[in-house]
Amino acid sequence: MNMYRNNKRMNNIRILIVALFAGISLANSVQAQRIMRVGPDRFESASVTKTISLDRIENLSFTSSSYLGGRLSIRAVDVPTARISYKFQFKVESEEQAGEYSDYLSMTFEDLENEFAISAETRSSPPWRGTDFSAGIDVENEVPHKNSMKIYARTSLFEIEIDGPFAAADISSNFGDITLRKISNKVNVSCDNGAVTVEDCSGPTKVTTSNRPINLINVDGQLGSIRLRNQNGKITLDSVRGEIDARTEFAQISATRMRFESGRSTLATENSNIKLDASVIAGDLSVRSENGKIDMTIPTSVSAAVVLQVDQGGRIYTRRLPIRIDRVSRTLVQGQIGDGQNKIEVDMTGVGTIDLEGIRTASLSNR
Repeated sequence: MNMYRNNKRMNNIRILIVALFAGISLANSVQAQRIMRVGPDRFESASVTKTISLDRIENLSFTSSSYLGGRLSIRAVDVPTARISYKFQFKVESEEQAGEYSDYLSMTFEDLENEFAISAETRSSPPWRGTDFSAGIDVENEVPHKNSMKIYARTSLFEIEIDGPFAAADISSNFGDITLRKISNKVNVSCDNGAVTVEDCSGPTKVTTSNRPINLINVDGQLGSIRLRNQNGKITLDSVRGEIDARTEFAQISATRMRFESGRSTLATENSNIKLDASVIAGDLSVRSENGKIDMTIPTSVSAAVVLQVDQGGRIYTRRLPIRIDRVSRTLVQGQIGDGQNKIEVDMTGVGTIDLEGIRTASLSNR
């Protein structure tokens, strides 16, 4: 009897093991079928969608492993619950290689006290590391309109697009372009080798990148400062308001419809040009360049002490500017416009030109 029971137990274990291996084989087979060729060396998995409630969630975060690239999109839309869709993407030689790579990828979701955390991970030492092949993930988030929501992202190789309204966005990434729209309270972006666009946002704004442009469009920093740092990349500002500190190297700064309305603002570059069109100057303004050209237009109604200075190889030109001259030479113009309430300093070192023109502007109401 005991021998019968033992044999029966062994048979059950064998059946369980066979069923387990059959399940693994089936899973691998299903996974292989879910990987599709979308180009000569491009493959991707079918999209997976997860639905969640964000009623009590104030923070939405996304993180990814260093060797994983892709695209992250977060959009506020008119939906009752959030939808997260993702698919894995591969640059490989064959479907079998894509299947091998997929074993190294995972997506996890964690519902914390007031945060929903999304994580895209790879196992250690993925096989595409150090090769011309790659694996990535495309993540699309559609979330209900929630003005208090804060977005956090920590990635390495991701293109990121966030379209609110959201309260704040805090992004850290490398080698990927970043676009932020409709952030109402705070923007913080730190990246390398990525273009950054901030549009229709307000509140304190801080952007740091290199080798790629920074673009701000309709950004209101009246309640906080705007700080931009770039290396070897252009800075473009259009309809930007507040206390602005924008600096780059070996690249142009172009600023139109600017409203410098508080504190001390600075535009500075090296070995390149600055083009500035200011409609309001109600704070101190410093504009500096080296071996280039500074081309500025300012309102004739401005109230400021003005200092324009170049080196021996430079030139200063002023037009239609109601300035009362205190000191003038070939390298210096110093005077006052209106009551001289604020200060405008324009400094060109090396060989360069300052061209300052006054323009009449209609009174602008607060936005």
